[in-house]
Amino acid sequence: MKLVLPLHVTLERKTKSDKKISINKNIERNTHYAVLNAVKQQFTDDLKDQCSKLDPIQLPKIFVFTFYGKGYKKADNATKVMDLDNFSIVIKFTLDALVKHNLIPEDNVHYIQSIRMEWGGFDYENPRAELTLLD
Repeated sequence: MKLVLPLHVTLERKTKSDKKISINKNIERNTHYAVLNAVKQQFTDDLKDQCSKLDPIQLPKIFVFTFYGKGYKKADNATKVMDLDNFSIVIKFTLDALVKHNLIPEDNVHYIQSIRMEWGGFDYENPRAELTLLD
C-alpha cells in the first residue's frame, strides 16, 4: 500500500486570497494553534479520497515515510540541503488521518511496530511524501 502525502495544504479564506501553508516543524512551532488545527484538518481532508479506496490496515506494520523535497537553488547553483526531521509533523498528521479514516484503530505502539523516515531526493515539480507499509 502506498499513500502520496502533500507537503503543503491550501486554506481557503473568506475575505483574503487562499493561503498555502507548508507542513514542517517551523510552521508547527510558529503558527497559532487554531491555524495549525485548520492545517491538520485540511491535510486529513486531502487524504480522504486515497484512504477511501483502501481496506483497513492489518497491523502491526512498519510505516516507511519517504520524503521528496522541492529543493532551492543557492547562488553557487548547488541544491540546498534539507533537514529530514523537519518533516516529522507530516508523520503525526498522517497517522491521525489514518485513524480518522478508520484504516487503523489507534496510532500507538500496540498497532505500529516501527516508523522509518527516508530521503527520496529532490523533486522540483512534485514535492511530496510517500507512505509505504512493510510487514
